[in-house]
Amino acid sequence: EAANFLSLLTRGDGAPDVIARYGERWLEQTLERVNGRANRIRLLMLAALVGVLVLLVSTVMTISQMGGSDISGAG
Repeated sequence: EAANFLSLLTRGDGAPDVIARYGERWLEQTLERVNGRANRIRLLMLAALVGVLVLLVSTVMTISQMGGSDISGAG
């Protein structure tokens, strides 16, 4: 799609400027999409980390209760 559009832009006066503006606009849009995806992945990884920590605490509590002692080991 971009190749067809650029071939149309090369015809006529001011083609280098038009192509440069097109490239800059395309780069800005691409960077915005990449940034958005990175933020979503970052949020997903944070949620996974919190989930693993909650699971770890739950497992430690369960094992502690099975052994008849508290977490501090004083029981």
